[in-house]
Amino acid sequence: MFFSIVKKEFKVLFSDLGGLIFLFVLPIIFIVVMNLALGGLYKQDESSVVNLPLLDQDQTARTEILIEQLKQVSGFNIETEIEEEPVTRQKIDDLISNHNRQAAVVFPQGFTQALEQQKASPAQLVVDPATSDQVKIPIQATLQGVIGQVLSQDRLQAGIEDYLQQIPPEYSSLVDAQEIQQSISAQGQEELVKIEQVYPAGIELTESPTASQQHVPGYAVMFVFFIMTALVETVIDERVTGTWKRVVASPAAKTKIILGKFVPYYCVNILQIVVMLSIGALFYDMGIGSSWLGLLLVTLALPLVSVSLGLFIASVVKSKNQGTSIAVITTLILSAFGGIFIPLFVLPSWMQKVAKYTPTGTALEGFQDVIVRQLGVSAVLDNIIILAVFAVIFFILSTVFIKFEEK
Repeated sequence: MFFSIVKKEFKVLFSDLGGLIFLFVLPIIFIVVMNLALGGLYKQDESSVVNLPLLDQDQTARTEILIEQLKQVSGFNIETEIEEEPVTRQKIDDLISNHNRQAAVVFPQGFTQALEQQKASPAQLVVDPATSDQVKIPIQATLQGVIGQVLSQDRLQAGIEDYLQQIPPEYSSLVDAQEIQQSISAQGQEELVKIEQVYPAGIELTESPTASQQHVPGYAVMFVFFIMTALVETVIDERVTGTWKRVVASPAAKTKIILGKFVPYYCVNILQIVVMLSIGALFYDMGIGSSWLGLLLVTLALPLVSVSLGLFIASVVKSKNQGTSIAVITTLILSAFGGIFIPLFVLPSWMQKVAKYTPTGTALEGFQDVIVRQLGVSAVLDNIIILAVFAVIFFILSTVFIKFEEK
């Protein structure tokens, strides 16, 4: 009896050979994509280096020395020129606002003078509000370390020399100048080096973004696409049970039949987004920005893509195993490309460019524009148009490939 049951189960498995193959092929595709995305974390090459524009408004010998020292730090490409043109503040604001750079450094006028007067360094780190701490903290720590090492030397040396001159010659041999320098350096460096975090022109925040503002929109985007699994299962079950035959036999037009499938899942997706954002706002003190209309438009546009894509997958697969496997792996790959659970700066440069035109990356950028950057409707219009184009393409493909005549 045992072997009969085993034999029967093998027959069931191999009866859907396509689904069985997909169980092996799709994970391999996911492994390849993730290795492409995360390869830069474990090797140091040009694609893994963070490009960091630097604007020197002080133009002194000390800032030149400092820039040269920063250029020696591995992991960063210090850019004083971009496309053979000097870096300007306007250029920095444009690069960061357009998400072409994560951060930039500015040495404002009076930088060196502040150090000479033993005031805190007014160095600035210009960042996108949506940039995660994974990016900001290493850059800020590097700046503090290099500035502290390079620009504090003159101050410390001058103080030590003045101190030693006041010591009688007969006692000078008892004083270790190097030990004094290390002690003063350890105590004074942190006070000397302060990095001011600022945002590009046009972005004015009353408070710094919270962790929930960074993560909740991203996870909302990802889980919206999991509705494809439920949609695929429903369509395949209707084919198996014969319900689909009765639906297509009705006098309703093809487009109306597909829209009838579309609307319930679309409404559920919208409810998903509302619930997830509400939880973030109510329980994790997540601000939702100043543009309710912008937030509403992105919320309405995203499910158009997820449901249309789900319909397209359901129209081309032959079994439930195929459909659910493709739906899940598509969601995970789109999430990887869109920067949801892998920060965009980690991705190779070509993947960063592709991410801007994926449904997940486009939607995430739209939510961050409204929630994190506190921008208005005009900032998300391009995102909404891209999402609408994706939705139209997938919906048309669904109407083309879906089978209205069942054998």
